[in-house]
Amino acid sequence: MGSTLRQRTRPGPSRSARAAGPLALALLAAAVTGGCTGAADGEAAAVWNVAPDQSLGADSTTFTALVHRVGCNNGVTGDVNDPTIDVDKDQVVITFTVSSGEPSSASCPGNAPVAHEVELPEALGDRRLVDGECAPIGPSEDAHCDPDGVRHTPEEPAARTNQS
Repeated sequence: MGSTLRQRTRPGPSRSARAAGPLALALLAAAVTGGCTGAADGEAAAVWNVAPDQSLGADSTTFTALVHRVGCNNGVTGDVNDPTIDVDKDQVVITFTVSSGEPSSASCPGNAPVAHEVELPEALGDRRLVDGECAPIGPSEDAHCDPDGVRHTPEEPAARTNQS
């Protein structure tokens, strides 16, 4: 898959954390209210979860994500675009978008998930997997983002050594 990689090399807060000033928060609230938070023209916002029956570990470099369109589209998620992947020392933030639909004329029965194979640019290590659609807003009342977009948390080192 042609994932886009943006790897942070400097210490400090993430780009989204630095941008969380009053104006950024107001713009984010307006975008969330509109049903789309950062998708480009021709794209729609999407959230994802790790598909069931997968075992992610420090050596994992691929996994299957179940991607859901956030907005209404007559029950169809649509074509899933390759994700943007931001890697830092503590987490891997994966942000999906889907092909745009006709939200102004669409009903909203809920959109079926679409499986998408994610190729990480490097082994997961001891990092969390985070849904980028949820990460900028943190803990949310939105059921798509509960709890705060974290889709996988690595096991504690003591737990791994006790499994041997």
